[in-house]
Amino acid sequence: MKKLIIIFALSFSFFSCDKDDTEILEEDYASFLEKTTPQFSAHLGNEVLNWRYGFAAYQSSIGYLYPDGDQTDPHRYLRFILNEENGDNQFLIRAPLYDTSSETEFTTVFGQGIKTIGKSNDDFYISIKNNNYNYAICNSDAKFQLEILKTEEITNEYSSQKELFVWIKIEKINLNDCNFNYNKSLNNGLILAKFYGHKFE
Repeated sequence: MKKLIIIFALSFSFFSCDKDDTEILEEDYASFLEKTTPQFSAHLGNEVLNWRYGFAAYQSSIGYLYPDGDQTDPHRYLRFILNEENGDNQFLIRAPLYDTSSETEFTTVFGQGIKTIGKSNDDFYISIKNNNYNYAICNSDAKFQLEILKTEEITNEYSSQKELFVWIKIEKINLNDCNFNYNKSLNNGLILAKFYGHKFE
């Protein structure tokens, strides 16, 4: 049986954005790479989403799965979730399965550059709940891309726990509700995700 370790952090807040321009400008990238608060922003269809850490609106969940239920096995799926307290909105990103005791595999997954988004164990996986509608990549053959712009390990000043902050860009992926009734295109996504358990100790 799979065992899930989840570490709950503080709350996340929701912001709306009035920006009309659908392109991400260079100054936006520069500003984004200086951020230290986990967050997610993107265009989903005609909507602009801008969710980030704050008080009494969003919570975060970071953790990992043991695929075979064996805590001594260093192979893990890492995941990060932003979850609005009222349950209407949620963002989830799950990293590929990798050997957390291997520096080479860690670099393959989290090193800078282009990575694949899909449904296999070797892909990053993304799902979104927006206004109580769920969107995900439902076609097992679908492949999209994200780009890791920056990765930094930070020691939590309160728990002394090592956390991995990852700055991510997504240009475009196609999502739907898996009944194919609500197809949506996600464009110009910027994600600052926080992971735990990225190295086997």
